[in-house]
Amino acid sequence: IFKHLLTYLKIELSAENEGAISAWGAIESMTINCRNTLNLDITTGQVSYPGTPSECEFYNKFDDSPFVSSNKPYTLTVEAKEAAYILCAPVDAIVKEQYEPFNRIPEYTITLSTTYRKNIVLDIDLKTKEGELDAAYFNKNTAGYMFTIGLKFKMGNNIAISTSITDWTTGGIGTGE
Repeated sequence: IFKHLLTYLKIELSAENEGAISAWGAIESMTINCRNTLNLDITTGQVSYPGTPSECEFYNKFDDSPFVSSNKPYTLTVEAKEAAYILCAPVDAIVKEQYEPFNRIPEYTITLSTTYRKNIVLDIDLKTKEGELDAAYFNKNTAGYMFTIGLKFKMGNNIAISTSITDWTTGGIGTGE
């Protein structure tokens, strides 16, 4: 039986309204800091996750090229659109309710820059249902799961973050271990 060993994160981007699009401008860069990295020993086929944080880039949903670059910024729209993705090493998600807010560790950190705002850091805590403030935090290993991370750019220098679990159905049929 085939099982995914990585975590699939897809990013949906939108703006609250036309004013927010004008206030933020286009997305010029966006990276993610993952708590784990993945090591693959090609001779043995063994995968390990040494736990060293690393900064990784997102990829364009349509052609698997790097998501944004200096000559190809992403223009926001009012309608939420799936814009980018990354396959990354899994992490053990932490149950946030057990910790004080000041001591919590997010599963991921996204850093982005737009035309008018630079180096914005967003903590991404994975939840089980999109947009619900009282939704349960995801509290397992993220391997084999697909998460949708919604970023809605708003007026007043705010970005609303939502997360949800979706079925990982991308790809064809296969077998393996």
